Amino acid sequence: MKTEDRRIQRTRDLLKTTLIQLIEKQGYESIAVQDLTREANIGRATFYLHYKDKHDLLWQSLKVPLEALKERFPNSGSDLPEEPNPMLTALFEFAWQEKTLFRTALDVPSAMQVGQSIRSYIADFFENRMKLSVPHATHPRMVAEFLAGGILGVLQWWLTQENALDAQQTTLLLKQQAIFPVFQTLSICQD
Repeated sequence: MKTEDRRIQRTRDLLKTTLIQLIEKQGYESIAVQDLTREANIGRATFYLHYKDKHDLLWQSLKVPLEALKERFPNSGSDLPEEPNPMLTALFEFAWQEKTLFRTALDVPSAMQVGQSIRSYIADFFENRMKLSVPHATHPRMVAEFLAGGILGVLQWWLTQENALDAQQTTLLLKQQAIFPVFQTLSICQD
């Protein structure tokens, strides 16, 4: 069973690497499954054993590490404004590491569904965090979507910056100037 798991992982890693190379070479929009299988030197049937299409490959390449972040930082966060949120910092670090995939998911119109999945992941985190920090907040999902949209906008911009602040500095600024004030306002409004 272990060798099969390693083979599956090697195939998925190969397809992810091939996807990144093709995105950088010809752009995401023009990539076909045939291009991926030819470059990776695997059969189409093998591709379809793992993924429905190139969008699924893109999403799955991001989803597994995002799920790992969710498990690593369940509702994490300091209520202190001078400390960055560890989950957001890890998310930004991961996005920087997988810059090509994230930029594709956030910038390319045909990958919009993947970008929406990332947004939903971030919104879920904030909704859960809000339920713990401000249990009587009304419409926590609406506020979570607002925060997720803003964070994705900053992340999308940040990934294009040549001299960007590091992930920790960026998420600390986000927390101090956007996230903390929202949570503080929600808490004040509950009194």
